[in-house]
Amino acid sequence: MTPEEKARLKIDELLTAAGWQIQDYKQMNLGASHGVALREFQLKQDAADYLLFVAGEPVGVIEAKPEGYTLSGVSEQSRKYLEAMPQVFTAATEPPPFAYESTGVERFFCDFRDPDARSRRVFAFHKPETLGKWREQEKTLRARLRQAPPLITDGLRDCQVEAITELEKSFAAALAKEACKPLDDPKLRETLVAIKTRNEQVIDTVSKDTVLFAGFDEAAKEKARGVIESFKQFIEANRNELTALQIIYNQPHGRRHLTYDAIRQLANAIEKPPYNLRAESVWQAYAQLEKSRVRGTPQRVLADLISLISFAIGESAELAPFAETVNERFQAWLAAQQKAGRIFSVEQRQWLEMIRDHIATSLRIEMDDFDDVPFHERGGRMRVYKLFGDEAPNILNDLNDALAA
Repeated sequence: MTPEEKARLKIDELLTAAGWQIQDYKQMNLGASHGVALREFQLKQDAADYLLFVAGEPVGVIEAKPEGYTLSGVSEQSRKYLEAMPQVFTAATEPPPFAYESTGVERFFCDFRDPDARSRRVFAFHKPETLGKWREQEKTLRARLRQAPPLITDGLRDCQVEAITELEKSFAAALAKEACKPLDDPKLRETLVAIKTRNEQVIDTVSKDTVLFAGFDEAAKEKARGVIESFKQFIEANRNELTALQIIYNQPHGRRHLTYDAIRQLANAIEKPPYNLRAESVWQAYAQLEKSRVRGTPQRVLADLISLISFAIGESAELAPFAETVNERFQAWLAAQQKAGRIFSVEQRQWLEMIRDHIATSLRIEMDDFDDVPFHERGGRMRVYKLFGDEAPNILNDLNDALAA
């Protein structure tokens, strides 16, 4: 069991203790409990480790990390998941506000509606009822504290008003003095000056520079070469071990029935020692060394690993985000359909584009997927059969073969 899998087991236990029902994405039933924590919820570009629902409405996310992982910088990733919600839930007018980051041992929590919102350590996950109550409040507690009412002077003598006002000033001054007390230490002041000197940038607006070289220095290139070599070694060492690599090496295009689970297994294996690689770092390495053959930037989706592997083994002449490749194949498929005399209506095109986007992130689409968001909000599988008739299964198979790896 991997460290992240162990963390998720602990997170499951803590969520259950707090009153949440844990469900897998494929077995989603939001009416089964007031609070539902849905594992591996597929968003537009990636999958959230857990998506939290209260009374059937999305309220937040949990980003799971292995024990020992530094959680303080993970909140921005959680924010991106939250901001993607209105794209998935068409009824949502704004992102859900709550985000957790957890290793199972420690937990951080943020309400992004707070002024100067940031993640803070908490001892447990909140109950569904608590998050539901907070979400209904127009302003958070910290926002309300920022707007404390002015002193009501009715019935107070001038001396009392003056005494209270001076007391408030005294408290503020005492807090400021306490906050600045560490700066009384000359060694600390010297350290702060040294840090500032090391990190500040002086802008020279007088001297005229001459460009001697534009690009990456040799040390950066050498590091990039090392990353790519490690990536290729990983592929070669695991081509007969990991399901995704076995399929890529042994099946032609159109018959590579890759699954999301197989790609996640691949991604987890790459991140483990001795390779310790991430798709983003491999992509950046190729961009440094073969800029003319790299197009676009990865979308932080697991499917981009397919593009990286195809490029690394020489199967693709260009490295491009998987979603772009899928869209190019989709446009070619549409052109072929039109040439064959098949014209799609506006609504049919909208559904075909949703299917395309699903394949771009999940690699395949099956009829059961129409029971999930965003499809079920627009009629689900019943609407698919209404639009495409008995040809619906054939169209899905055709798109899976034409668009996927």
